[in-house]
Amino acid sequence: MSALLERLRKPVVGPLLLLLLLPLAGLAQEGKDRRPTRRQAEEELEDHYRKWLREDVVYLITEDEKAVFEELSSDDERDAFIEQFWLRRDPDQRTSINEFKEEHYRRIAYANEWFYSGEPGWKTDRGEMYIKFGPPDGKESYPNGGPYSRRMSEGGGRTTVFPFERWRYNYIEGVGNNVEIEFVDPSRTGEYRIALSPQDKDALLYVSTQYAGRTEAEDLGIENRWLRITRDYGLGIQSRSGHYAIHPDDFPFERLQRLSQLQQAPVSQDVRGLRTEVAAQVSYGRLPFRLDASYIRLGKDLFLAPITVEVRNHELSYKPGPSGYRAEVQVYGVVSDMSRKVWHEFQQDLANQAATDGLEAELAKGSVFQKAVQLPAGRYKVEIIAKDMVSGKLGHTQAALNLPMAGEPLELSPLVLADLVEKYDGQSESFEQFTLGGLKVVPNVPRSFTRHDILHLYLQAYNVQLDQSLLDASLEVRYFVMEEGKLAISFPDVQGRSIRYVSPQRVVLNTAFRLEKLKPGKHRVLVRVKDKISGQEASAAQTFNLIESQ
Repeated sequence: MSALLERLRKPVVGPLLLLLLLPLAGLAQEGKDRRPTRRQAEEELEDHYRKWLREDVVYLITEDEKAVFEELSSDDERDAFIEQFWLRRDPDQRTSINEFKEEHYRRIAYANEWFYSGEPGWKTDRGEMYIKFGPPDGKESYPNGGPYSRRMSEGGGRTTVFPFERWRYNYIEGVGNNVEIEFVDPSRTGEYRIALSPQDKDALLYVSTQYAGRTEAEDLGIENRWLRITRDYGLGIQSRSGHYAIHPDDFPFERLQRLSQLQQAPVSQDVRGLRTEVAAQVSYGRLPFRLDASYIRLGKDLFLAPITVEVRNHELSYKPGPSGYRAEVQVYGVVSDMSRKVWHEFQQDLANQAATDGLEAELAKGSVFQKAVQLPAGRYKVEIIAKDMVSGKLGHTQAALNLPMAGEPLELSPLVLADLVEKYDGQSESFEQFTLGGLKVVPNVPRSFTRHDILHLYLQAYNVQLDQSLLDASLEVRYFVMEEGKLAISFPDVQGRSIRYVSPQRVVLNTAFRLEKLKPGKHRVLVRVKDKISGQEASAAQTFNLIESQ
């Protein structure tokens, strides 16, 4: 009995505590299993930097800064870069608060709250402009669309419009004074897009009605709607009637210049001093291809430079698949200046599909890729590397690109020999491949034609004197084709029928002719332009090969 009492007097805390701790131990083990692994933690950290680059500062970071950041190899380097990134933009580094950074994240929050349209507000066109430039100094809003009286610069008259907003900024650095941006919602879903033309908001523009939506000039029978459509998308000659004034920013190429400027990252003086180099050393086993680098002016010292690459399909390796044969090419390009500063870097994957019974016909064709970049005046080197992803063969070539400062005399852009020049129906994709204003221009990169082809010519003239009463040019254009040093074809255009577009900044010329009367061999096209108002003359030339039909 005493032994039993002694046993009962012993503490039982140990076993009871053990029973209580067993479930807790299980929870602890479960928590341990849920603890992120080292790889998961690294991925979360990578996502943090990726989000910072692609979301937080996507509208602020310059191409130079982005190239530097993507080359960093450690988190310490990335953290230091981010710190310096905000420090360079801090308007007052004497305080502990970075006013620029706080205002930037406030704008992101505002955009997400007020510009949501099925996707986060910061991704929308209105969100981008708000984050970059802040609230506009003036704003007109037509959330329901409906009846609208056009401004005289838009042609006057009444029409019906889609929902749209017009923002005005008194000044934007790098863009100019009194900058107006229109956002249009043609789908009525709240997804407002930047308008390339004042006509984008006109809901009756393409409606086949006799009276609705006409401008004052159309009511008077001076012009027709087709002329308005083609004019505003860069195809037609500006109003010959002189019935209404056209705002300088409403010319298609000037709108393209303004859009290009708005899409650039706002840059502080400190950021302009950042420099970076990208060096590529490639051993290549020969994939032949051709490169063509041309340009047109967007402004006095700003250019749009279309870079076109053509690979002949018979040089590629095709691999069989379930639906035929497939070839893949990767194109990598770098545009740098004489100091080796990289201005643009791009990469594009091209795929070519051929049916089993159509491979032979496909091999006789070529695969063409074009990248248009914006550059200031200066001398550049364009370097292209192409890789056949099936065979592994590499090709490498380079070309010089000289973009001259604007001068006073009549000036012509390089003459483009094209396989196709036609109206481009797209209204919002301003930087699509092969598009220049309202035209689709597909250059013939090797400048090689057969006698059955049609040779299309495209070029622009600058510093043309206009008749100020009509906003029209008076040009005498003559086209010549030389064969073995002798004149083979000559056709003058004294009435300006090859003029496709006129503005105070440029005149677009385009014509085409057949080659059936020429002999195979090397030929030279010459275009001479005379401004009959100023008396100035200029010429442009290009050579091409005429080959036997394949």
